[in-house]
Amino acid sequence: MTTTEHPDQQEPLDRQEPLDRQEPLEIAVIVGSTRPGRRAPRISRWLLGQLAERDELAVDLIDLAELDLPAALPPDDHPAAAELIHRVDRADGFIVVTPEYNHGYPASLKQAIDVPYREWNAKPVAFVSYGGMSGGIRAVEQLRQVFAEVQAVTIRDSVAFPGTKVDEGGTAQDPGVAAAAKVMIDELIWWARALRAARIDQPRGGPEAAAGRVATQERDIAEIRAILDAMADAFNARDVPRADQHFSAGAVFVAPDGRRVEGREALVRYHQARLAGPASRWTISFEVLKTTFVVPRVAVVHTAQEVSTGDGAFRNHGTFTFVKRDGRWWIAAAHNTNVEAA
Repeated sequence: MTTTEHPDQQEPLDRQEPLDRQEPLEIAVIVGSTRPGRRAPRISRWLLGQLAERDELAVDLIDLAELDLPAALPPDDHPAAAELIHRVDRADGFIVVTPEYNHGYPASLKQAIDVPYREWNAKPVAFVSYGGMSGGIRAVEQLRQVFAEVQAVTIRDSVAFPGTKVDEGGTAQDPGVAAAAKVMIDELIWWARALRAARIDQPRGGPEAAAGRVATQERDIAEIRAILDAMADAFNARDVPRADQHFSAGAVFVAPDGRRVEGREALVRYHQARLAGPASRWTISFEVLKTTFVVPRVAVVHTAQEVSTGDGAFRNHGTFTFVKRDGRWWIAAAHNTNVEAA
């Protein structure tokens, strides 16, 4: 099963809608230490607790101990490197959790910084550090120089933990660090919003960066079309749960008759009832007519859906709203309208 797309109906990639300033910011928390017995997990748990209080943020935890980058600098298509590049690319800002080892930051963190490059550009970086009497501030000062070279912007305010100061559950012994974290996070949010708007309104980097943005959108379009293909194949195989797994948990679906279905579980029941009744012999395919990226992680897709009933055929026009979360595209809303004879 394949989808087709009209080239002349594709939204020009250099004329996308302006960025919605209210879209949640994606902040990547990068855990820099990979040593056995490291203190990083408890510090990270504390930090995630602070970030959870901010509704305007979506947080991606990148633990380098779990990412498994090789010791030698890998090519971009190495699986771990490709995953890191993708996650850095989609982030609007970063908080680096770093220890101080021998008056410096760990080699694992330097390796992770060196793998991407363009993906760091014009994004803010904040620091939470720990280790020794200084609380890791010497490591942070060195990291500021490194991030300047990859054209990132480091936040002046940071949080430092001299000694342990955080228990295994992520509770800080010094309540004052929460106030320091608030100042740091407030500044990070300000810079992340300002720089995200600037990256959209005034793209930088010349032809190479523009080509990278086009390539990213082309990959996203291919992923969306693959989802529609997979949905059609699953429906035609009468596997409704597999078809509807591409909808988000709270998705809203409006049927051609105007019926509104809210939530993935309700949608599965609706489609199962349809396929057990008049639609039991139907087969479908999707034709993508137009794709518009409202913001980089939200796409509105206009489709024509060909439906064969066994005795004839008809066409629906559908509008899908796709949202990218956790590295993949989900259908957040769908509306089928304008039923026509094929």
